[in-house]
Amino acid sequence: QSTWGHRGIVYIHGGGIVFGDARYSHGFLGRLSRALDARVLSVEYGLRPETPVDKVAADAYAGVRHLITDLGLESSNVAIVGESGGGQLTSIVVQNMAAADKGPRAGVAWIISPAASASKADEERLRGAQNARDSDVRLPPRTMDHFSPYTLGEVEGSGDTVSGT
Repeated sequence: QSTWGHRGIVYIHGGGIVFGDARYSHGFLGRLSRALDARVLSVEYGLRPETPVDKVAADAYAGVRHLITDLGLESSNVAIVGESGGGQLTSIVVQNMAAADKGPRAGVAWIISPAASASKADEERLRGAQNARDSDVRLPPRTMDHFSPYTLGEVEGSGDTVSGT
């Protein structure tokens, strides 16, 4: 008996929050949907720097809200998955869900992002890497530095913060 319709995955695409779109991983997401017998929603979100961080986070959260509130899925059966910059958005959404007194919450989060460093030592090790081959991430530190003004902390002169709240 199929459980399709009882499980949901909100997928937030990668691209450093500065490029990409909801069609980014269409083929993979179709296979994932079939393999897990779940609805998969790939979120289209506004890109930085044109879109303020709070709006980007709201776009990402709208996917969770749609599956739980509009489609009636149990929150424990909804996962939010983010890749690269989408992983950072997933982290923001999870933090915002935890801080909210009410509202739908995903049952699980999966963050796939080179910016999700486990410790200060990891960050220092990656900074010392000459290229991606010298580290366990795909992006060399120089590339990460390029994206970080748009995705991490405060963007100079914009007044936006990464929390999205």
